[in-house]
Amino acid sequence: MTCSFDGCSATVRCKGLCVRHYQQAWRTGSPAIARPCPHGTPEERFWRHVQKAGPDECWPWTGHLDKDGYGSLKVGRKTVRAHRFGYEQKHGPPADAVGLRHRCDYPPCCNDAHLIPGDHVANMRDRREAGHYARGYRRPTPGRDASVPARDVGMPTLFDALEGD
Repeated sequence: MTCSFDGCSATVRCKGLCVRHYQQAWRTGSPAIARPCPHGTPEERFWRHVQKAGPDECWPWTGHLDKDGYGSLKVGRKTVRAHRFGYEQKHGPPADAVGLRHRCDYPPCCNDAHLIPGDHVANMRDRREAGHYARGYRRPTPGRDASVPARDVGMPTLFDALEGD
């Protein structure tokens, strides 16, 4: 037996309705009324947590930050990065790039003027030029001086391939 609600082909659970429509009728009094999100649309929630400033200044995310320092926002059941959500609302998804790069080097910034589409290699080059990756040894090693970078003692580093760019 199928649900008595128009357009629903799920099996009946109780009182002629499927689980979903029965729960909606129990909560709201009618199976046709869907419960709206009490916190607003994703766009409203996004702007509630962005501290806007001038067009050339950073707009920091004041909501939850993930382990890397980027803002995060729940959209439906998916967690997205706040700067990417804001960029896609204004410009749409980046065309040929898989990621967005911050020109300002500030992860919580949501100003779309500070974001440029780019691939992973360009993003890693930006991070290296900003000095976010340690070069050389992180801890002193017996028999070696910790102040000597790894590239000077014949050990290749992750970014030696990028040095030619």
